[in-house]
Amino acid sequence: KTTLLSEWTMTLDQPVAWVSLDQRDNDLARFWGHTVAALKQAYPEFDEQAVLRHIAEDAAEDSLIAALVNELNGISQTEVVIWDDFHLITDPVIREGVVYLLERLPSHVHLYIASRTPPSLSLSRLRVRKGLNRLEANDLCFNTEETTKFFVKNCGIPLSDREVAFIQERTEGWPTAMQLVVMSLPEQSDSVALVQKMIGTERDISNYFLEEVFSRQSETVQQFLMQTSVLERMTGELCQAVTGIAESEAYLQQLEQNSLFLIPLDERREWYRYHHLFQTFLRRQLKKVNHTNGRNFISLQGNG
Repeated sequence: KTTLLSEWTMTLDQPVAWVSLDQRDNDLARFWGHTVAALKQAYPEFDEQAVLRHIAEDAAEDSLIAALVNELNGISQTEVVIWDDFHLITDPVIREGVVYLLERLPSHVHLYIASRTPPSLSLSRLRVRKGLNRLEANDLCFNTEETTKFFVKNCGIPLSDREVAFIQERTEGWPTAMQLVVMSLPEQSDSVALVQKMIGTERDISNYFLEEVFSRQSETVQQFLMQTSVLERMTGELCQAVTGIAESEAYLQQLEQNSLFLIPLDERREWYRYHHLFQTFLRRQLKKVNHTNGRNFISLQGNG
């Protein structure tokens, strides 16, 4: 998402106000201060002082947002604002302020929110007014042609149709996995070495899942993920049978909402499976735990 936005902004003729967020930005003054600073840098005519003075005065943000909207209206050109890694913003007051801004955003201002998980924002009014465009994980996946071009461009390795099909099956078009594999390849590698790296046991992909996904979950969710990884296909009922967790259906819905590599298999959202590489990682984690506890690893397959 960040790479896509970054490359897209390079094609624009107008400046962009880009804000890279982190967990420290769960502070009203810091969040809006960084946003205002980015706007000032991109659009010098933006009067940041007219907005900043409201931060200390208005904890509910109403006057701050009103001043921000007023200054945005004062700029005649098209404005582009990007909040990257918005999933790190959990403060409810800030999120309410964002919704308040979105509902009053001038028509010449375009706001882009990049988030690893769907942002916890009430956007129903924007959807009704057709003021919202949304790209999800599936929209960012590479197709076979894009996969072929990616490896030729990044490591000069031409792939056969069979090799491309294998990589597509393993990564399911996930660009990050392909990039991690490219980064871990030794110099002068060939397609055989590339395919071997794609098996799913390489350290870089495992480290990514461990650091960026798995370790960020609660201990209960980690246990749920590992225990259900033995299922090739799963429903809430099957997950409950394996884990003993009565709220397994709710857990699955939460995993899907948080984009935790859970893929729905039907339109009714009853059957799911994990992304192949993520399932491989989870099974290795489960095997480590079972080995430590002196248990056996069992693989199950759901029917239906």
